[in-house]
This record gives sequence, C-alpha cells and structure tokens, in this order.
Amino acid sequence: MDDDYQLELFVKASTDGKGLGDCIHCHRFMMILALKGVTANVTTIDLRRKPEFFVKSYAGVKLPCLVHNGKAIDDVIEIESHIERYFADPPLMVADDKGALKAGDKVFQKFSAWIRNRDSNSEERLRNLLAEELSRLDAFLGSSKKIPGCYLAGDEMLMPDCALLPRLHQLRVALKAYKDFEIPGHLRNLARYLQVADQNEVFSKTCCEDLEIIQSWNKHMGDPKKAQQVLRAAQRK
Repeated sequence: MDDDYQLELFVKASTDGKGLGDCIHCHRFMMILALKGVTANVTTIDLRRKPEFFVKSYAGVKLPCLVHNGKAIDDVIEIESHIERYFADPPLMVADDKGALKAGDKVFQKFSAWIRNRDSNSEERLRNLLAEELSRLDAFLGSSKKIPGCYLAGDEMLMPDCALLPRLHQLRVALKAYKDFEIPGHLRNLARYLQVADQNEVFSKTCCEDLEIIQSWNKHMGDPKKAQQVLRAAQRK
C-alpha cells in the first residue's frame, strides 16, 4: 500500500442533509474501511441538493462512490475488490468461506417483499417466508460446518459480515416500526450474532439513526395510512 494516498468515500446523507443516510452499501464500505484501519474522508451527499463540486467532478456517479487518488469507483463489487487489492492488511476476503458468503443472502429480499406488500391475504405467507430465511441463517450460525467463531467466518468481522449486518439492521428497525415484528427470541444463534455486532464499534458507530431507516421505508410500505401514522410517532420520539 502506498502510504501517500488520497481516499474519499461519498455516501448518502440523512434526510436533513447533515448526517448519515440509510444506504446499506454506504454502511458496508464504512465498516470495511474501519476494519482495514484506512484513513478516508467520508463525505455525505444530499441527493436532493447535490453540492456543486460533486456535480462538476462526479456527474453521473452512484452512491456510494470511492475516490482513490483521483479515480472514482461506484460499482459495489469493484469498490470491495479495489479496497482489498490496495489495502491488503488485514485481509477481509474469505478464501474458504464454508457457506459464509451465501448465509442470509435471501433475507433482505423476503423482508422487502413483506414490507412492500399491499395484499392482506398475503401477509401471513410473506411473514412466514421471512421467518424461514431467518431460521436458515440461525441454523448456519449454529452449524458445525461453519468456521468456528462469533461471526460468519470465524472470530473476526470480515467481508461477509459487512454485507449482511447492514441488511439485518435495516430489517429489524423497519419491521419493528411498521410490522411490530422482532427477530424471534428462539433464534439464539442469530440473536448472539447481532449482540456481538452491536458491541463492535465498527458496526455500531457506522449505523445511521433509526429514524432514517423508518423514513426511507415509509414510501415503500404497502399500507400508506399506517405508514404515515408510524412515521409521525417515530418523529415525535
């Protein structure tokens, strides 16, 4: 790694334009850079009022966007591989992941389908589909086939965790607010995984405010009337 480097990460800003927004990939790369111990200038960008310098220099790029020594990268797969290539220590990629890379890979999809649902007859089915995926993740976390340790691939937080944890965080915040749903207590392996993550500042200090997640999912809610009631209640807290 070149010690004389310039690194900037542009991420989605919060609703007021001042703090962190609710982007899962922005969260992911802030975690990765923190684990690498890499110094980067993290700049929030208000998508409704993009600053002039950003429009001029990075017109058309998506967020998150990593700029390394003047080179802008806005593809999430490329950002991940670029960080791992140029900032190799500590390595965060998992060579033999024992299933860690696919663990929980359908959870966010099932969560999104349920929270967007507009058909009352489908509520129970969609809820159960999510519960099944959470149970599969719990089973993986407790499996003897998994690499031993409190995270997906051992005792250290690695790339798979940086991809999964922001998704799980959005799920638990949004579903608690809009569906009064919490991750079932009998999923002890998953509960332990989230507890350990919450105690790790790499994860906890890169989370946006819960209200940002609630506001972001508000427009996707299948029941608009209930969505507005929940949002107003959250804003009063």
